[in-house]
Amino acid sequence: MAISFACPSCGKNLKAPDSAVGKSSKCPGCGGRVTCPEPVYEAEIVAPSHVAGAFDDLDEAAPYGMAAQPIEAPAAGTEARRPCPMCGEMIVVGAAKCRFCGEVFDEVVKKGVKGGKKARLRSIASQQRNMLICAFLQIVCIIISTVVNSRMEPSRDPAMILVRLLISAVMLASLVGGCVYVCLLGSKFYNILVVIILAILALIPCLGLLGLLLVNQRATGMLEENGYEVGLLGAREP
Repeated sequence: MAISFACPSCGKNLKAPDSAVGKSSKCPGCGGRVTCPEPVYEAEIVAPSHVAGAFDDLDEAAPYGMAAQPIEAPAAGTEARRPCPMCGEMIVVGAAKCRFCGEVFDEVVKKGVKGGKKARLRSIASQQRNMLICAFLQIVCIIISTVVNSRMEPSRDPAMILVRLLISAVMLASLVGGCVYVCLLGSKFYNILVVIILAILALIPCLGLLGLLLVNQRATGMLEENGYEVGLLGAREP
C-alpha cells in the first residue's frame, strides 16, 4: 500500500511504498531531501454497548465502608477560616476581631475596647476643658492689662504694682498650662512636628490662641461624633 504525503519544501504531493517509512529521498519537484512519514489511518468510531456510570457499582441497600486510612489533618501552619458575619471577608475561625472591618466578636475583648474608647474620650474632654480655661484666662488677662495700662498712669503705688504682678503671673500660668494641654491633645490628632510647632505658638500671647483654637476644633469634632455636647468651656458627657 502506498503512502501519500506532501513535500514540506515545495508542497508537491508524493507517494512512497510502506517500506520507505522513516527513510529519506529526493523530491522530484524541488530536489530537496524528504523523509517518508508513518502512515495515518482514520479510526473507525464504534458505539459502545454500555457506558459505565459513576455509581453503577453502588449498592444502595449496603452502608458505606470504612476508609482504609484515616483522613489526614490539615497541613501544619494552615488555619480554618470562615466568613465574617459583618463584612463577609474570610477570617480565622475563633478570631476575636475581624481584621478587615474591625468588628469585635469576643465579649471580653469587646468590653475592653468599649471601656478603652470611653476612657479616651473622657480624657480628651477633660484636657479640652482645661485648655479652654487657660485660653479664657489669657483673654481676660489681656483685656485687664490693656484697660489698666490705658486708663492708669504708670506709678510706684504698691497696689498697682501688685495688680500688674498678679496679671503677669496669671498670664504666665495660663500660657504654660495652655502649652501643656495643647501638647496632650495635639498628640492625639497630629504628628510630633506639628505638636512642637503648636506648643511653641502656645507660649506666645495672642498668637498662641490660634493654636489652641485649632486643637480645640479637632477635639470638638471627635467628641461630637461620639455623642458629647461641647459648650464654651468644654464638653458634657452624654
